[in-house]
Amino acid sequence: MRLVNTSYGVEFYPDTANYGQLINVQCRPGFYRASDSLTAKVSYPVTADGLRANQIYCFADGSFASNVIEVCNPIRCNATMLKTDLKIPHVKPYESVLTSNFYNYTDSFTVNCSRGYVSYTNLSSVRSSVACGQNWIDKTMGEWQPPDLNTCTAVKCEPIMNVSIKCKQAGYFFEDRQFDKIIKCDLSNGSLISGQWIGIYGTDLNNLKTINCKPVSCLSDTLMPRSTDASTLIKTKSFKNNVTIEFGNGTRVTVEAAAVNIPDEYPYASVIAFQCTETSDTGVGEPIAYCKSDGTWNITQLPSCIRKELI
Repeated sequence: MRLVNTSYGVEFYPDTANYGQLINVQCRPGFYRASDSLTAKVSYPVTADGLRANQIYCFADGSFASNVIEVCNPIRCNATMLKTDLKIPHVKPYESVLTSNFYNYTDSFTVNCSRGYVSYTNLSSVRSSVACGQNWIDKTMGEWQPPDLNTCTAVKCEPIMNVSIKCKQAGYFFEDRQFDKIIKCDLSNGSLISGQWIGIYGTDLNNLKTINCKPVSCLSDTLMPRSTDASTLIKTKSFKNNVTIEFGNGTRVTVEAAAVNIPDEYPYASVIAFQCTETSDTGVGEPIAYCKSDGTWNITQLPSCIRKELI
């Protein structure tokens, strides 16, 4: 005996029955019956023949016995929620393409991806579709597909690279005194579907492979600009002629204050102690310059000493 659909959305498995064979009646994809609900309280008794709901038994004479065969109802997806409660991410305004408040199973509509995004299913297109599907847990519910409405995905760059590039060793930075080389994935020139890596915040991709790292240091010119006469600057600020320099390894030397800017750089943790003349002070203690771990001094410029009698 061959079974045919007796109700909208119903299908039989298998659809051809032989004597003594038990047939299960089920709903086609996109349909559901009342007992499919997670909160359903529908219960049907087993027949005298031992048949449960939605089962058919084939007899030798071609007739069959059955229990209750539930009606299959079509599911629908609510489109109005896409304008209010839900929003499709990474797409241009799409409200105008929603031509109906409800969509049936497999019905779909097309959206345009935002700049930098392409179709999740077709990486060569900036147009993508959203379709009405069926929730696999609760078959009574329509569910917009793809899951989480991520129909558009970001354009990707190949090969995958770190976005932030740093020196491997702590206490080191690049030759141009930057700690980070920042690159980001952007659209290739004239393209909406392919990406390329570009340097930002001064990062030059052409030099990235050849640039070297060096220990963190501070520029002496920051404390004592070479555009001015060092001896005159020391005298104007009422400093003593000599300063004490202590390096991070504990080494200490005394040099002429006017010679502080002769080395271009001082290693991290270097301390340069200036002293005011006997007849003056800064009012807040002796000026001390300390090279910090970020490659800058703790002071932006040397303070001036003031004659004590004027305080």
